Amino acid sequence: TKVYWPAFTRHDFEVALANYQSRQRRFGLVEADEKDKSVALPTGLPLPADKSDALC
Repeated sequence: TKVYWPAFTRHDFEVALANYQSRQRRFGLVEADEKDKSVALPTGLPLPADKSDALC
């Protein structure tokens, strides 16, 4: 918003929150980028002999 403190009211805060919530950002990608991405997931990778730290 273009309203600065101390004139910033509760209504201005709610408008700013609504604006922020309407954004379609996902970890730096926009919706158009998500449709174009293709990622091959690795399969068949061997686990380390000591599996206790495999999920860290």
